Amino acid sequence: MMITLNMKTNGYNKLRILGHLSLLLSLVFCNCIGQGHGDQLKQIQKIHTVDLDTIRERLYKFSAEEIIRQELKTTLSLDSIMGRFAPQNGTWKDIDYQNNSASWWAPAEHWRRLYKLSVCYANNIENKSTAETYLHYIKAGIEYWIDNKPKSTNYWWNAIGIPTYMGRVLVLFRQGELPENMVRAVVDMMRVGIKDQFYDYHGPATGQNLLWLANVHIHLSVLLNDMQGLERAFEEIKSEITYNKKEGIQYDNSFHQHGEQLYSYGYGRVFTLFIAQLAFLAKDTQFEFEKEKIQIISNFILDGQQWMMYKNRPDYSAMGRELARPYYSSKAIVLAAELMAHLSERKQEFLTFIQDYNSGSRLVKSTGNRHFWHSDFMTHKKPGYYASVKMASERINWSEAGNGENLKGYYLGNGVNFIFRRGDEYDSIFPIWNWKKLPGLLSVQDTTGLPVLNWWYEAINTTSFVGGVSNGAQGFAAYDYTKGDLKAKRAWFFFDREIVHLVSGIDYSGTFPLLQTVNQCLSKGEILTSANSQINVLKRPISGKLNWVHHDSIGYFFSGSHKITVSGENKMGNWNTINKSTDKSVVKNVFTIGVELGNNQKNNGSLSYIIVPAISSSKMQHYAKSIDNIAVLSNKKSIQAVHHKPQKQYHLIFYQPGKMALNDSLSIEVDRKSMMLLDYREYDQGILKVATANPENEAQKINVALSAKVSCDNCKWSPANKRTYFSLQTPEKPYSGKTVIKVLEYRK
Repeated sequence: MMITLNMKTNGYNKLRILGHLSLLLSLVFCNCIGQGHGDQLKQIQKIHTVDLDTIRERLYKFSAEEIIRQELKTTLSLDSIMGRFAPQNGTWKDIDYQNNSASWWAPAEHWRRLYKLSVCYANNIENKSTAETYLHYIKAGIEYWIDNKPKSTNYWWNAIGIPTYMGRVLVLFRQGELPENMVRAVVDMMRVGIKDQFYDYHGPATGQNLLWLANVHIHLSVLLNDMQGLERAFEEIKSEITYNKKEGIQYDNSFHQHGEQLYSYGYGRVFTLFIAQLAFLAKDTQFEFEKEKIQIISNFILDGQQWMMYKNRPDYSAMGRELARPYYSSKAIVLAAELMAHLSERKQEFLTFIQDYNSGSRLVKSTGNRHFWHSDFMTHKKPGYYASVKMASERINWSEAGNGENLKGYYLGNGVNFIFRRGDEYDSIFPIWNWKKLPGLLSVQDTTGLPVLNWWYEAINTTSFVGGVSNGAQGFAAYDYTKGDLKAKRAWFFFDREIVHLVSGIDYSGTFPLLQTVNQCLSKGEILTSANSQINVLKRPISGKLNWVHHDSIGYFFSGSHKITVSGENKMGNWNTINKSTDKSVVKNVFTIGVELGNNQKNNGSLSYIIVPAISSSKMQHYAKSIDNIAVLSNKKSIQAVHHKPQKQYHLIFYQPGKMALNDSLSIEVDRKSMMLLDYREYDQGILKVATANPENEAQKINVALSAKVSCDNCKWSPANKRTYFSLQTPEKPYSGKTVIKVLEYRK
């Protein structure tokens, strides 16, 4: 059901949400103030009263209808909450109040249950007997917290987490339903992070931490009828709705938190729901968001987060350490989209996004290719599948560990290549993953444990040539990869139907073997393998020369002499191996496929394979016969290049200045290391499009020589050399990694 902006409440509920501690609203008029000034002040007072009531009503609606993130709700039924409560001391028998877990603090469940009871109380107020029981339990629970003041070792819970619950609970009560001294005590505990000069989160808060604290301040201000507090909170919120070079919304509509780290579906997911709710709260009040702020929020969701999600599953590369949480839910993003559909000029796009989110087995409607140059991240969404690759450079971190979470995430973001067809391919697989065989990962298969990163400080690469080119429909990503003693040039080419992965310049010699993992996902249905035109159903793990493998409507095609390892095995694990705050076993069947590279690759090792999503097993043999339609023109340390003949595109990566023969009559030469996508689909109309971007995220002028007679704004034809010379200019920062497209007119 869509959220409606006209949040009407019945007369009784209007009384209920008038709030506590009716302070500070009355203005004192002196006899010395003239009638005109008095009328103006009365008008201001009236506006303030109306705006306070409007925001109060909307906060009430958000709380009463539980329009919050799914994981912030208790998982217990109401009967269980009531049955486990000890009203004599205000505690629940099954909550460990001495727990010191930093990430998922057990005592916080106390307030999740109080919130549930408060919602039930607010929605059953006319049933006096039932309401009184709820109210008795709520008072007892709050009294326990006031008397004992549980405190977490993680400041987030003390300043943000618990105060957020407190605010949601208190706005559900009218004046007098809770004792005034109780309300005052809770209000005081909500102030932990609200300092006079700034919102405090280990210093002035930024990004999502600032929004959390501003939201707490809004609840406080409504409870205290504090207009100045509301003004400050909304001003702080609006200041965060901007493009940022550090934390927050990036210029490419990705989201960073904890340094230069992709968190669009971690902190960014929460940011989106909060910012949409806050914009919704302010609608038609003096705090209403400016049009440009609504546009930034809309762009962030529709041009950013929408492209990092397939159906209702987020891309795990965009989650940061939240990937290690078993209770994660993406529902917040669709709640935000529903709210923004009321506020944004891009309403129809939000409705399409919501439709795609709820598409189930249907094909999605929003399709294309996007490269997020501020986050070293490319996504590729087609009607029947989604794929992505997350990289890391000297500019961009991969994925942090912290608060006992993401304990095995050392390789996350190091060329991880997810592939979705339905969306559930990786559901709860993380406790049983082999974390040295992540999808798309090139890594040494040693027997030592994985290093545990110290937050984001250690999650950084050392190379600069990491980026992508996208024309909006197709694209490719390049990764100059270094990990310990391993070096390689890695590239992913995303076409309409296929994904081509090339690896060249592999430099590694060590005791342990090297493996290029192609995929590691949940096993579903038969696994078919083909070698020398012989098709077999996989019965047990194998390693050998294969032409192709088919699993769960995805085809994997291989060339070269490397052995392919394939398995479908039952595995068991526990979430506590990647998150100290949880203890939950997982048993699932896992499909793993990879290319074995041995332990001695001296600076020229290479491999290639093609992934074809959305293909039935019956079409694999036929497709294998047409595989030559995709030609690998070069897979060397200096140049990687692919020609897709049916799509009429050349994808080129120059790791150094060089020349590439595209066919018998066409060649291209560049004077700088660069990347180019040549699209000749409109060649018959005399159009050739050249897309380029600088993977080093710096403004760059590239001089190009093309062995064809073309014209453009700076093209110069040389009859003697039979070359057209022109230049391509990439943008200045902060857009310096963005793709630019130049249209060349072909002269016959």
